Amino acid sequence: MGIHKVYYTEEKINIKSLNQLFENEFGDKYTYKSSNASNNAISKVVSGKSNDAFTVIKNAYHRTVISLQDIDGKTYINFGEDTLEWWLNLLNNNFGFIGSLIIRLIYGDGDGFYDEIQATVKNNLQVEKQEIKVGLGALFGNK
Repeated sequence: MGIHKVYYTEEKINIKSLNQLFENEFGDKYTYKSSNASNNAISKVVSGKSNDAFTVIKNAYHRTVISLQDIDGKTYINFGEDTLEWWLNLLNNNFGFIGSLIIRLIYGDGDGFYDEIQATVKNNLQVEKQEIKVGLGALFGNK
């Protein structure tokens, strides 16, 4: 059984407000990309997008995606890593450990970047955290 952290806010947040927040906070230190969720079922299947997403890009390797989903008057916020640039993905997949070592040598460690992005959202918006039990134990009500 595991615990999954869910972040949400009572505020209405959209991609435009996230873009404004990051531009005010960091200016042109990072690159920003936004994508809106598909509105109909066919578009969701083709594009795979069911939530609005805002991507903060430090470089070809360090990227984070902030997904937004409105449910019952709350905006749920999910932080995830974006896919690598195609050539880094090729290096990582085809050369295994050596490829990932080369990528790390070129781009370094990104832990500070990911923490900085999450802290910006959590500190500037009224974000609350909820822990949800997941896994088989949660399904059968085990403690």
